[in-house]
Amino acid sequence: MLSDFLFPAADEAPLRDALKIASGKHDLVAVRVEDRREGELPDVGPIEVSDAETDRRMWIDTSSRRVREDYSAAHAARTEAIGAMLKHYKVDTAVVHTGEDYVRELVKLFKKR
Repeated sequence: MLSDFLFPAADEAPLRDALKIASGKHDLVAVRVEDRREGELPDVGPIEVSDAETDRRMWIDTSSRRVREDYSAAHAARTEAIGAMLKHYKVDTAVVHTGEDYVRELVKLFKKR
């Protein structure tokens, strides 16, 4: 499974159900694609953001330290939750970062298997 695993926590049930079924019947491996910049907001003032999947739009003030810290904390919690879910269903995982060498991470994953 190749994914960025970026989705709202409320939409977690379909993934959980799919992992339960797939991991029970197949040897499943997850490759998580991440961009290191996704975990932190730059301090650039008010910006409009939109969800590419729902087209929901909202304004946030990135000059607020609390907004930036809350965003980083929410991203970290979401990353932890996805990792825990994959581990729960015994899905081996590699994390690859955009703009970096992915081969090393994939080789490491398959060597440990």
